[in-house]
Amino acid sequence: MFRQVIAYRWRDGVTDEDKAAFRDSFNGLRAIPELTSLRFADDARYFEGNFDVTAVMDFPDFAAARRYVADDRHQAYVREFASQMIGERVVVQHDWAVGDLAGIHHISLPVSNVARSADWYETAFGLAKVDEVREANLHEITMVHPETGTTVVLRLDPPRAAALAGFDVLTFAVGTLDDLHAIQVHLDAHAIAHGAPRASGAGVHVNVPDPDGILVRVSTLLP
Repeated sequence: MFRQVIAYRWRDGVTDEDKAAFRDSFNGLRAIPELTSLRFADDARYFEGNFDVTAVMDFPDFAAARRYVADDRHQAYVREFASQMIGERVVVQHDWAVGDLAGIHHISLPVSNVARSADWYETAFGLAKVDEVREANLHEITMVHPETGTTVVLRLDPPRAAALAGFDVLTFAVGTLDDLHAIQVHLDAHAIAHGAPRASGAGVHVNVPDPDGILVRVSTLLP
């Protein structure tokens, strides 16, 4: 894997509307297949003198990163946005997970109704549908969380979905108890049932049964 970390400073005179357009264009780069992961965020403003924005981008290897750079969509982003709005940048690049595991590619979940579950995962956790396959013996929808790149494939398989009811197949991570509480508030606002917070040695978690009763666990990163 090849990772590129970029810190940006805005040019003088860049407006909030300009920044919003820049972010939209930057997020559009996710459509370039060589870019396997993208995180992009404003500086938290804890310290004076920090750069304004940071981006963390992952590619399968350096050759893939070079193809991404040459892609017409990236060239348009540079020409129409980056070159116009960025005053200064710092880039750090490194290889990682060479010849080793680089993370989880995706998780597949059996469901009894693919469309219903896709709607539920979108409402509950903000996953977005990116692909659907319908064949003679296969119906599945691929969903991705836009901020983290977490990919969940929902595959039609009612018997296995019934067998996994009550089991916590999938656990999402949140940073703090406040973040976990915000998730609970969101679930409550959409009338999505969930359990009470429970503490363990690995963190505090909440169980959220999906439409088939499979538990999606949301856990803090620290106890």
